[in-house]
Amino acid sequence: MGRRRVKGARRPSPQQALDNPRTKWTKIEVDHWFGGQKRVVEVYTETAVWYCCRNMPVPIRWMLIRDPSGEFEPQALLSTNLGHTPLQILNWFVRRWRMEVTFEEARAHLGIETQRQWNDLAIARTTPVLFGLFSMVTLMADQLIKAEVRRSAPWSRWLGRCET
Repeated sequence: MGRRRVKGARRPSPQQALDNPRTKWTKIEVDHWFGGQKRVVEVYTETAVWYCCRNMPVPIRWMLIRDPSGEFEPQALLSTNLGHTPLQILNWFVRRWRMEVTFEEARAHLGIETQRQWNDLAIARTTPVLFGLFSMVTLMADQLIKAEVRRSAPWSRWLGRCET
């Protein structure tokens, strides 16, 4: 239901655009898809006006993404900046998931957001230190992997002699 349109005919919904065989899809190659590989996806984008209760109408760019190989479900993304290109919106969407994983790992392994200090100033000090520590460990691990430095336990050498 909702209120009546203020201006113009109703635009097709993202689901209607997805189901319409005449929708003109554009292929875009994303350099860093989930897992780090390149991926070609199809996008369809339009602009619209979003009306929300008690607020002024907001122009938005909405975009549909679909996978030609069918590995993931189609998704709709929105941007309130009409100047954003579909590739920019896609890159930010993929980066967002990487950032969320980082924050989840920081919560699980470093205890961020679970500090037991009694005042806000102590929490404000420890959180940046924990993120700095997490960043340093991550950079050190990356350097060790690139240098192919492998540490082995002393007993692993003995085990190797027993097998021969």
